[in-house]
Amino acid sequence: MSHNIIRLQVHLPDNQMIYFVEGEEQAALDRAAQRDTHLTAWFKLNVENEQARHYPYVEIPYHFVFDSKHCKWKVRQRGSNKVIVRMYKVSPIGEIFYLRMLRLHVRGAVSFEDLRTVNGTVFNTFREACSQLGLLQDDAEWRNTITEAAATRLPNQIRQLFSIILTFCEPDDPLNLWNAFKDYIHHSMPPIIAEQAALRQIESIINQNGKTLADFNLPTLDEFLDYVPQNEEEDVQVLIDEANRVRPLLNDNQRQIADAILSALSEQPNNENKQSRLFFMDGPAGCGKTFTYNYLIAETSSRHIITATAAWTGIAATLLKKGCTLHGLFKLPVPILENSTCNVTPNSIHGKFLRQVSLYLLDEASMIPKHALNAIDKLLQDVCNNKFPFGGKVILMGWDFRQILPVVKRGQPADIVEACIKCSQH
Repeated sequence: MSHNIIRLQVHLPDNQMIYFVEGEEQAALDRAAQRDTHLTAWFKLNVENEQARHYPYVEIPYHFVFDSKHCKWKVRQRGSNKVIVRMYKVSPIGEIFYLRMLRLHVRGAVSFEDLRTVNGTVFNTFREACSQLGLLQDDAEWRNTITEAAATRLPNQIRQLFSIILTFCEPDDPLNLWNAFKDYIHHSMPPIIAEQAALRQIESIINQNGKTLADFNLPTLDEFLDYVPQNEEEDVQVLIDEANRVRPLLNDNQRQIADAILSALSEQPNNENKQSRLFFMDGPAGCGKTFTYNYLIAETSSRHIITATAAWTGIAATLLKKGCTLHGLFKLPVPILENSTCNVTPNSIHGKFLRQVSLYLLDEASMIPKHALNAIDKLLQDVCNNKFPFGGKVILMGWDFRQILPVVKRGQPADIVEACIKCSQH
């Protein structure tokens, strides 16, 4: 090996990774309390070694070597030109991201508090310290985006836009954005509950991506206002009107499918009906599958039934109301193998969301590999603590097997057929 690659640890105070044998958790905690990590050893190095204070965290391995036995940095004697330093990546959301950013720039810190200190002022969060150091971009682009939307869009649409900006655009100061535009965001609501109701809807949207209001330093929900509905009355009436408008347009087959789904939703899963909660809608292109999906979305939403819609590809997902990809909804891994599992835990925010969903509409089913369907089945059984197929949820899949089948890299026709959900255990 020509170079030594060193990966530096990043963790929040008392949040370092600990490995343990089941039943010996306390012993592992005691050992960890006596051992420094790369990070905490760097603090001690800066106290003891004046030369080290001239380097940021990522440059330390060029001049010092970490002694894993004694958990401390020692002066490097040779080989500094054969070192490549990497710091573990973290999600760009939350305090650990800003801690990592400070590690790239701050020199000579002797504690976590020292990292939060800028020009003699100790800030409450690492993010505030980054902002004071000028390490964060401003939110001018997102301000302009919301300002433009506020001129032509309804408050409900602005709330959805704000949620998208929070989740995917990494705004510098989400709280400042909220304070600047909250009058537009909850304009249509009664003043007493306006802010809380708007925050509740925003939280329900960002929860689907595993985020909370606290992740963005936004105001918390008042538990005394739990009666505030997630859907505003005027929105529910719009959904009722939409469902009533569309239902007469359904043909006999579409109406039969819709009635079967609504009937299944009215029943609790049991041993007699556990298989009858799984449905497949087959039909060639243009026969109205998406039309039926969107009717069911309107009908169930008007009844306050939570429905999740997804397709295998992003293009098809855009045709569904509130559609997303199956990878996004179920956090499927890439690649998907026989024993693959979804990256969702039962007690996570996303796990709780999946548990609340009553109906799943999954389009482009012919493209779904059987291993993906098996992973989804295992996930829903896990998050729902229910061993019925798909955790007892009502599932409607649809597509046309005369069209595209699963993509199998360099696969023969037999391999492609074998990958189809028709060859799955369901």
